[in-house]
Amino acid sequence: MVNIKDLINNPLVWILVLLVIQVSSTFYIEPIIEFETNNEALYEKFLSDSSVNPEIANLLKAQNDVIESRNEIIEASISFQRTIGGLCAILLAAYLLLSYRRSRVK
Repeated sequence: MVNIKDLINNPLVWILVLLVIQVSSTFYIEPIIEFETNNEALYEKFLSDSSVNPEIANLLKAQNDVIESRNEIIEASISFQRTIGGLCAILLAAYLLLSYRRSRVK
């Protein structure tokens, strides 16, 4: 029977956990990007409509700066996720190759 200590010491479990994190973060990040793109289009429309009132234009510019900083964070998260996904794929391939070779030697 497998206990928790065996699972923690098994590198395949850790690789699978990292793969699950990578795949799940893809489903959470992609809709956020589409939402932020729609917000950018609304910002351009409202900014052109509010060119008469400078207070509203300043408020919209401040909100756009916040949205742009969020977009930068999202882009950094996506690149980090892709890097981790690539490393997980390499580790998984190496582990499977080593286990296959080990099973053939025995």
